[in-house]
Amino acid sequence: NWGCKIMRLLRFVSLALILALLSTTIVYALQEAGLPAATNAIEWDYGLGPVFEEASAKYQVPLPLLLALGFYGSTFENRGNAPTIEGGYGVMALRQNDYGGNSLAEAAALTGVSEEDLKVDAALNIMGAAAVLDAYATQFQVDRSAGLDAWLDVIVKYAAIDKIDADNPVPIFSRMFAMQVYELLQDGVNTVNSTGETFYADPQSIGSIDLASLEPPGMKAQPNAGYSGATWYPAATCNYSTASYTKTCVAIHTIEGSASGCLSWFRNCAARTSAHYVISYAGTIWQMVDEWHTAWHVGSANTWCVGLEHEGYMKTTSFPTIMYDKSALCVRDICNRWGIAKKRNPCQKGILGHNDINNCFVGGDHMDPGPGWNWSYYINAVNGTPAAPTWAATYVNQSYPSTMTAGDTAVVWVEFKNTGTGSWTHTASCLGTSSPANRASPFYVSTNWISSSRPSDVDQWQVTTNQVGRYSFVIKAPATPGTYTEKYKLVQNNSTWFGPEVTWTITVKAATGNITGTISNSYNNQPISGASVVVTGGPTVTTNASGVYTISGLAPGAKTLTVTKAGFADQTASVTVTAGATATKNFSLVSTDKTAPTVPANLTAAAISPSQINLTWSASTDSGGAGLAGYIVYRGGSEIGRVTTTSYSDNGLNANTAYSYTVKAYDNAGNISGASNAASATTHIAAVPIFQDGFANLNYWNALVEYPMPAANPAVLANDNHNHAQFPGVNALKTVDSSNGLQGCLTGHTFDIPFGTAKFESWFFDGSGLGYIGQFEESTESWTGMPNSWAEFATISGGTSGKCLRVKDGGWTGGAYKEFTSGFAVGEA
Repeated sequence: NWGCKIMRLLRFVSLALILALLSTTIVYALQEAGLPAATNAIEWDYGLGPVFEEASAKYQVPLPLLLALGFYGSTFENRGNAPTIEGGYGVMALRQNDYGGNSLAEAAALTGVSEEDLKVDAALNIMGAAAVLDAYATQFQVDRSAGLDAWLDVIVKYAAIDKIDADNPVPIFSRMFAMQVYELLQDGVNTVNSTGETFYADPQSIGSIDLASLEPPGMKAQPNAGYSGATWYPAATCNYSTASYTKTCVAIHTIEGSASGCLSWFRNCAARTSAHYVISYAGTIWQMVDEWHTAWHVGSANTWCVGLEHEGYMKTTSFPTIMYDKSALCVRDICNRWGIAKKRNPCQKGILGHNDINNCFVGGDHMDPGPGWNWSYYINAVNGTPAAPTWAATYVNQSYPSTMTAGDTAVVWVEFKNTGTGSWTHTASCLGTSSPANRASPFYVSTNWISSSRPSDVDQWQVTTNQVGRYSFVIKAPATPGTYTEKYKLVQNNSTWFGPEVTWTITVKAATGNITGTISNSYNNQPISGASVVVTGGPTVTTNASGVYTISGLAPGAKTLTVTKAGFADQTASVTVTAGATATKNFSLVSTDKTAPTVPANLTAAAISPSQINLTWSASTDSGGAGLAGYIVYRGGSEIGRVTTTSYSDNGLNANTAYSYTVKAYDNAGNISGASNAASATTHIAAVPIFQDGFANLNYWNALVEYPMPAANPAVLANDNHNHAQFPGVNALKTVDSSNGLQGCLTGHTFDIPFGTAKFESWFFDGSGLGYIGQFEESTESWTGMPNSWAEFATISGGTSGKCLRVKDGGWTGGAYKEFTSGFAVGEA
């Protein structure tokens, strides 16, 4: 009976053990690495860049640090409310994990925003992370004016991926996370997320940070089966099975977080998941499970799959080439040892993505490594086949100055032909400084370059295979003279360098400045041409016709200028020359001439109208050196004008008025001669009668017209006390008063006297005082049909100017017809 009991007991125990083992195997078989796809991924309708800038300014957290944490937290992708492998949420992966990380709750407390809103609202998440970092910085008394190395403790605390206790007092993985953040800061952030937004930060100095000191300590013991290029760093034994199976497939995963977070998680029994290998962006490989053993990463396919976890996210748009290359070497070794096909056929065993295995073999919701994984490049790299590179280029042409002056700018460019399969686009395809990579260029122009290490992105919108792309930008010569060697190379997404390196040798000359100015005469401010301007120890220039001088190419500093010109006193002045600028220095020279010009001679004055008198004189000479400048005209002892010629017209005078004039000469030094002889003239009367005589009635008078008289002007009786006739009375016959000589002959009279004899006397006023005997045309002013036209025709005294023309009749026989016409010659008043 005891035997039966014992057998029944053994059968029961065996059955229990079998069921327990089977249950454990089933549990293990269902374990998967990585995290489920994002849920509640509400689309953002705004860019994240301005939010990062606002958060940086508000909480005084360096913008590059915020961007680096955002890159590792999500690669700026929308992951909804799904956690990262570190237990992080949102763009900045605010922590809520089993290690004690509670930055999500801290952000909620600091900002007054709910944890659920912080998970899915990108702007709130970024601001919350900045608030937490600000609080940590205050706690650690970070000097905000110091470098990024002052933030090490803040980053370690923010990472929160270590179980700290007496056995594990050092935050190993949090320090590793900080190491990765500082590596990224040192290289610079430059990535484009799936919405097309670019996130960029210049390469940063990490100061005193020793990256090697932040690496996790390695394990010396190696697994039975594994890749020799990996560092052995085993997962916790609670996270995999030691059951050994032959492997027929390689599974490719993305971590949904950082490599440091993955290593920490696989060593935490709460994970219940693992992979054989973990690979970072930098291509570092850690082996965590022996390949014979069963890592838990693809559910029921765990037994026959070797799993590789890659840093990043399923929604990451691209992965670094070095990660592809290092991972491919590992997979090639795995395939060679296990006889696995080095190809990807989604539903045949070989090299597959987690999504392929789920879709074809076991089911599940994991879709990694995602659409950003370059399978073509990766499989070619595994096979060692030289695949057509995604990023490749050949040199075409370039333009740059071999010599520049310090401070000067120049537009430069370099052209490459795209010989890769990938297309070059704005923001993603850039020209970067090289040798060393990402160095700060001394020719950097902040308003034109992307950053001090990125002169330009490609000019064209897109450059496809075999097309030529141009990278144009502006350079500014540094202030220090010398010969500079600039090296540039193409870089894609700030991580993949490719194509040939171009080298520019540029000689920078010392910057110079200029001096310009005007030289003038202190007496009259007139420009002085031909003056010499000398720079002590430098060039000599001469002023032009406008008195202007310019001296170019002068070294910066104080300069002494000396100006000389014959006939003027020398002048000296100090001028400071500034590089790249033009200083202005004007000079006003004082003449040394003390000799006055000779006195003007032969001054004459002639009245030509009731309001104008013209003057002329003989020229003066000047022997003092300054040169004759002109003449000063005086009327009645007062200056009325200055001229450079030997004549002057004095206008606007009063009619019938006498004026007296003198003239003096002056030179360009202000010396004035004595006065010339005096000359006088009297202006014409304002208007004189063209015709007037003593007839007291209009009998026998007719208006006649004779060239150049424009029209007839009939005589009228005028009671103006000009009765010059032999007959008593006060009336006279008179035409218009005028000063216009073109009125010429205006009035005539004819008369036929019926009685035997008759006599008359007529007077013609001579306003200018000239005699008119010779001005009358005898054929016109004659007696018709008679041999003698008049008994008397003479200029006598008695007119307005003291002269009159008198005509007397000598008599005639009745029946005769007599005529005479009066007038002035053309141009006379």
